[in-house]
Amino acid sequence: MASEGFVSLESKRGVLVSLFQQLDEHPERTRHIQSISGFIKGKSLLYPTMLKLLLALTGLLCGLLLSFLAAEEIKTGKLYFIWMKRVLFALMVVLTDYYVFILGNYLLLILFSILAVLIFSLHLKIKKKWYEAVNYGLFMIFYFFIQQQTGQLLVAAGIFMYGLPAGSVLRTIND
Repeated sequence: MASEGFVSLESKRGVLVSLFQQLDEHPERTRHIQSISGFIKGKSLLYPTMLKLLLALTGLLCGLLLSFLAAEEIKTGKLYFIWMKRVLFALMVVLTDYYVFILGNYLLLILFSILAVLIFSLHLKIKKKWYEAVNYGLFMIFYFFIQQQTGQLLVAAGIFMYGLPAGSVLRTIND
């Protein structure tokens, strides 16, 4: 004798059979349910994308840590760190331009290139600590436009590498 609060096994089986029949009739629902089940299982596409980006942003923290550990060397090599930061910025622009070009969105390519040149030229004039966030913001926005895993990984590695000299010099920039 089944309790009134429990659903019988036969009724559960009937619900599942009708659900599978509906999925066979409407294949577009199958993709939607698979994406929901992948998200529930922790296999969302956003999770690895955000994890790569968060790990890339730790380059700034590693650069700051480097500036605390080797404060005397940072003072003498400040010019080299600034030039390394500029070269890495230019390489990041070229790399991101390449992957935006692969997308075939030429308007986005032109917009990114103009923004990068504008930000680079303003960065030569503005010597404030908060301005580093603008550089990171530019690359983080266009990081999400890149659809290839290899491209995202290379841009994330470039953001990390850019963060090392940027974080090292960040302590010496005057407010």
